[in-house]
Parts: sequence; C-alpha cells; structure tokens
Amino acid sequence: MSNPTDRAIGRVVALSRYPVKSMRGESLDAVEVVETGLLGDRAYALLDRSSGHVVSAKRPNRWRGILDWDASFREPPTPGGDLPPVDIVPPDGGAPLGSDDPDRLECVTSEAFGQAVHLESVPPPAATFEYHRPDLEAVGRPGEITEHGTLPGTFFDSASVLVLTTTSLAHFESLVPGSRFDVARFRPNVLIEPNEGSGFVENEWVGGVLALGDRARLRVTAPCMRCVMVNLGQGELEPDRRILKSVFAHNDGNAGMKTEVEATGRVAVGDDVRFHPATE
Repeated sequence: MSNPTDRAIGRVVALSRYPVKSMRGESLDAVEVVETGLLGDRAYALLDRSSGHVVSAKRPNRWRGILDWDASFREPPTPGGDLPPVDIVPPDGGAPLGSDDPDRLECVTSEAFGQAVHLESVPPPAATFEYHRPDLEAVGRPGEITEHGTLPGTFFDSASVLVLTTTSLAHFESLVPGSRFDVARFRPNVLIEPNEGSGFVENEWVGGVLALGDRARLRVTAPCMRCVMVNLGQGELEPDRRILKSVFAHNDGNAGMKTEVEATGRVAVGDDVRFHPATE
C-alpha cells in the first residue's frame, strides 16, 4: 500500500488570480506561489473615499455589479519585480481603464458605483470591509451589516489561497437540481480534481498540507464559510439565493478550504496534488 504522503490524490485543473478585489480575474496556465499567495492575487482594490472601506462584493447593495468588472494585468507580475499596471474593463465592455491613468479610472468607477472610489495597491493600516450577513438564521444576526478587517497588510479577507474541488461542486449540483454551482461563484485560486472519492472530500484535509507540483506547499487551515457573494449574478450566471442556502444546509456553510503558504514554488495546470496529513 502506498504511503499517503507519496500518493497523488488529484491534479490541478484550474488556477485563478484576481488582480482587483471583488472583480473578475484571470485564468492561468501556471503561476508562482509566493509567501502571500498567488503572485499578484488581490494586488489592487478600490477604496471608498468617504469611509476608507475596502470595496467588496460582500456588501452587494452598495457595490452592485462589481463582479461584472474584469481585471487583468497588462503583463504578468514577476517575483521581486514592480507591480505591473492592471487594466479594468467595465461591464458594458468599454475601453479598458488602466491603473496608470488613475484620474480617468477614478472618474469612471466613481460614476458607475455612485460613490467616490479610488484604486490602491498598498492596503491602508487596519484596512476594513463591510459584510452583509446573509438572511439565514444559521449565520446569526441575519441581514445585519458588520465591519471586518482584512489580513494585516493585504486585501485578503481571511486566507491567502483558497482551494476547492470539482467533487464538491458536482455534489452540490446533484443535491440542488436547477442551480448552477459554477466555479466562478466560489472564486477559488486552485481547483483540484480528486483522483477518487465523492462529495466534500476536502473536509478531511484540515490541518494537513497540500503539495502542488515540485515545491509549493499549502497548509490547510480551515473550511471556507461562504457569504452572500455566491448568490450574486455575474456574467451569464443568474442570481440564485438557493446557492448559499444549500451550502449551509448540506455542508455547514462551507465550500472549499482556506490555506496558508508553507513553501513557495511554481504551480501549473495538470500538476499532481499530494496530501500530507496532519501529524498527531
């Protein structure tokens, strides 16, 4: 029988980076995993000039439609290099707005959201975002708007790399006919196709380490509890309030795993994924 630490449990089938927080991002064939996550992920964010809050789709009524904005780097970021400009495309498909033309970018985005906003690449000290608590009794204080801090020095809410499996998405869809549990709703950085098993296989990974490719290592810290974002429409996906309700009904509100970078390295689509369980 194979040693579990030497056996591939699956493979990487998709890699995604989101250059601007809460906007749609880039599908990648390969990427460097650095100490802070996928290189360039959540490198930028819009900030609300009136409150200083980081703009987040977790407050969907205030920042309506932000998931329909596309963001991509003009050229790939490189480890140790300067952050390249990002181009942002509005939902109407208009001309890209470059981060190197901040006045035009601020004018167009502020008009679109009806609030004065500006793009930043350096998180402010004690950065915060607002969160609309789902209208579900299971989460407590349903419908309330609360304030949360980002991970220190970043625009991340609570984890630097989010991992999800194809089996979880397929299982949710089998449980909720008529709803599309599309990967875009869940915004993982790494989508893994397990070699075996069904259902929520990643629930067993907490505390262990995922080895991606030759060098990158991600320590699995906790399940990822989901928020109102997964219900929102984006692109061809229609709004669907059953998505989050089903995630709470069938998996305690969780879909995917939060991870922290334990070792850096390059990861590519098609790479094997190996699992090192937590030691007693």
